[in-house]
Amino acid sequence: MSEISGAGPRAALTPADVAIMVVGIVLGFGIFATPALVAKYSRDEAVFVSLWLLGGLVTLIGAVCYAELGSARPNAGGEYAFLNEAYGRKVALLFAWARCAVIQPGAIAAAAFVMGDYANTALPLGPYGPGLYALVAITVSPSSTGWASHPES
Repeated sequence: MSEISGAGPRAALTPADVAIMVVGIVLGFGIFATPALVAKYSRDEAVFVSLWLLGGLVTLIGAVCYAELGSARPNAGGEYAFLNEAYGRKVALLFAWARCAVIQPGAIAAAAFVMGDYANTALPLGPYGPGLYALVAITVSPSSTGWASHPES
């Protein structure tokens, strides 16, 4: 049986793609939606800043934990591989299902609605404007339509 050449991963991301992904992962969309909410329920500025510092510390601890797991167990699969090794295949599959069916779509929808709120402020479309903008953003995004460019290696 002949070996298939080029059967490995291909480089398909441009430097701009990578930069956008890193900024999106590091900042997320919460920074655009939650400061006003946190400020609303904080009794003063010191509590507001303290809550953000505490959130940053928790995030840093989580990042260090993932870095440690990734360096100690450098298997493909990320969280699935960690859960599979620690708790077994059933828990890992349940997580994978939840990730695909609930967690990622929910995050995409939340980000689209935050974008819709901002877009509706700039160009109002009425009371359903944020939802309409979110629908358009999800529907016509390059990854959902096949418009994303994938240069051949």
